[in-house]
Amino acid sequence: MLRIGSKPADCRFTREKRVIWRIGYDLFDEVRYLLTRGQPPAEALTPTLDLHIDILRTVLIESNVSFLEIPPRPAGHDFICCLTHDVDFFGIRRHRFDRTMGGFLYRASIGSLIDLLRSRRSPADLLKNWLACLSLPLVLAKVLPDFWRPFEDYAKVESGDRSTFFLVPFRGKPGLATDGSVHAWRAVPYGIAEIEGEVTQAAKRGSELGVHGIDAWRDTGAGREEKRQLIGVTNQTTVGIRMHWLYFDADSPKRLEEAGFDYDSTWGYNEAVGYKAGTLQAFRP
Repeated sequence: MLRIGSKPADCRFTREKRVIWRIGYDLFDEVRYLLTRGQPPAEALTPTLDLHIDILRTVLIESNVSFLEIPPRPAGHDFICCLTHDVDFFGIRRHRFDRTMGGFLYRASIGSLIDLLRSRRSPADLLKNWLACLSLPLVLAKVLPDFWRPFEDYAKVESGDRSTFFLVPFRGKPGLATDGSVHAWRAVPYGIAEIEGEVTQAAKRGSELGVHGIDAWRDTGAGREEKRQLIGVTNQTTVGIRMHWLYFDADSPKRLEEAGFDYDSTWGYNEAVGYKAGTLQAFRP
């Protein structure tokens, strides 16, 4: 028996040797809604679409209907995991006296001390962060190397795993918000062309490189130009995208496809963490 809370949500009966199920909602309409509009942030932690799939699976099994199911994971494995990074910051020297620099100084100094007191950091981490703060003048003067090196840092932590990096195409370009306004702090102080050497080295290590788009979600022409910035450095033929700040609307899939992107990884929440489509499975809009 399927239930919504404490109430039954289905009815099963037999008619002329056929098992008929009546479910108290339109299953396919619910799925369509999830894949085109997404569920509200309040439900972000509920894998709603996967629960619908489980209902369908249960109905077929209990009705003795033969079917073939292909799990969304490699054969012999329980799940699949995609490791990705949005590269919003590249080199602390690009952040002289801005909000990002202020945030770093707070988190590395007072914030690290608070984390230590709450047992969220070790004394070694605290010492490392305080030394980074003290070295900052020499880093800015180019006496010491810049310690914000995302490709190298992630490569050390990931121990040979090959992750995907989404890179901002243009320096200093905030783009338009969903309401048509411009938020200057959305701009990023680097562009793909400025870090060509590091991008090339990341590609040689086997990392995938995608676009961290600015305006591609709302403008096909902008999407083509953002894609061009990446392939001009990498010469790759397959390009994915994830929008900066996760901007997206109902027409974004069509625009991104017309711009030539092979997949999109934006479908999530700006204000929450979880399953916007009710699933982590890949799907075609």
